[in-house]
Amino acid sequence: MCNHRAVVLLDGLYDDRHPDFYAESCARDDPTIVCADGALRSVAELMPGIAPQLVVGDMDSLGDIDREAWKRRGTRFDDTWDGQTAKDYTDGQLALYAALDEGAQRIDIHGALPRRDAYDHDHFLGNLSLISEARERLGDAPDDAVRIAEPRETIALCRSRLTLTRNGAGLNRVSLVPLGASARVARSEGLRWDLAGLQVNAAPANALRNEFEWNARTVTIELVDGSAPVYVFHNWYGQDIEA
Repeated sequence: MCNHRAVVLLDGLYDDRHPDFYAESCARDDPTIVCADGALRSVAELMPGIAPQLVVGDMDSLGDIDREAWKRRGTRFDDTWDGQTAKDYTDGQLALYAALDEGAQRIDIHGALPRRDAYDHDHFLGNLSLISEARERLGDAPDDAVRIAEPRETIALCRSRLTLTRNGAGLNRVSLVPLGASARVARSEGLRWDLAGLQVNAAPANALRNEFEWNARTVTIELVDGSAPVYVFHNWYGQDIEA
């Protein structure tokens, strides 16, 4: 179980230009796939060959989904919160907790970004906190063990040391946002603008839109002992896409 992987599917933005990205992620390493409520509609549209093991939440966004048809494919619906929209947890939290309860040590979260037509940026900020919640539960797991992963972006929480790998031949950008008032970088490698010694501020923001050096295959960011964690946003504009 120590290397068990889970995929958590949230009811946010899915880049419909790259459905293979999501299907490949849901097939790699035989993961536990947990779906948060209405994300099942995105599975049906973009990943018809994928059947999540579990759907959780208040089920208010399932629409005309045929539950019985999904059950015949092996999908289980946890009805604990069915119809309970006035609850203390988001559907995303319930999906994350279910993945952790299944023993997941590595978690990729898809559908966490705000949808183009919904203006649900509050959901996105809440989804960011899922990374922090999971990291607390996983203890000494590597800093890349839990991440939001999309076809052209990943978001992880660096608590100590994080290494990113170049994706594609084009521009790879890296931005840091502290979880707290500020954080401090001990050293960095592979970035166009070295961050060693930088105090990363929430306001005014001072660590956005850095870039991989043109010849760097990886970037490493290491924080000083006792620093607040930082969210690390990595996005790219090349032709290649890797999960």
